[in-house]
Amino acid sequence: MKSTIYHLHYDAEKFAIVILINEKAVPFLSGITPNNNVIKMLMKYFNFYPPNLFDFDQVNLSFTEKFGFNDASINSGIKDGFLEFVIPIPAQTLVKNEPCRECNGSGKNYLGERKCFSCNGTKLNRISNTLSVRSTVATLYLLLRYLDFTFSNFSEKNEKNKIKIPQDILLSISMESGQCKGGVAGGFSSEIDEKSKKLFQDLKIKEPYNFSEKAIGGPLVYLEKVHNDMVSFYGHMYGRPVSESESRCEFNASIKEDGRIYLQTIGVNGCSVYHERSGFGNMLDGLTLTCHNIDYYLQELTLLVGVISYYQMVSEI
Repeated sequence: MKSTIYHLHYDAEKFAIVILINEKAVPFLSGITPNNNVIKMLMKYFNFYPPNLFDFDQVNLSFTEKFGFNDASINSGIKDGFLEFVIPIPAQTLVKNEPCRECNGSGKNYLGERKCFSCNGTKLNRISNTLSVRSTVATLYLLLRYLDFTFSNFSEKNEKNKIKIPQDILLSISMESGQCKGGVAGGFSSEIDEKSKKLFQDLKIKEPYNFSEKAIGGPLVYLEKVHNDMVSFYGHMYGRPVSESESRCEFNASIKEDGRIYLQTIGVNGCSVYHERSGFGNMLDGLTLTCHNIDYYLQELTLLVGVISYYQMVSEI
């Protein structure tokens, strides 16, 4: 594994995001303590119970097995020079073994013609799991923000630091939920951008059935693995499988010849993450990732999974 400040992986079997942090960078996370004003604000605003965080004493960092708000993350310790955090993403709705309150257990809508919208025909009641989802988003938000700060300490542009560690991806997400309040942003390094162009050419040959020469905006290749990861994750989090028509019409994962990607999930008017044509706003030296019309945590995390899935794919080149 390349020695960068951190890596991001997606475990499709566990529906978990894995953050691997270079052990040399770990001391820079010392600000993540219960006395941190941002943490205090999040606890008060979202009603989290006190998080398990770092215990920092200027010499050593000690870790608890559970980490983050409401034990959202599992700390697996340092492996091969990287501290590993596994963050399982919970479903936003849970199924209870009791009749659906909307259809009284019939599985039909009020006209009796179609599946009940609430239970999707399962006849079982579904309840919200908002607190677990929100605490997971808050933990991801906190770690990614502090890794941004950590990058600035190891950046080639920081002349004060003698230790220079490269980085290939920087991502941030939003803690808000509501109309256009969600978000996934960041960017890749120029090295990843070049690998993206090579990936396009490789997939064009290996997967000609996913290549479209006459697509709007120029030739593109559909990213089948990324698409499938997003679809299965969305189904897990939503509480029911994504239908074939939804998968085909509402989701998109593709790459252009110049290495720019476009990812889309279910939402109003193009809920998506995509590459800008410039590097403006990207602290790395590659193109910028931005987003459009992300409203809810479900959409935000689905697109985050898509970006990470793509990053894993292109990093292996």
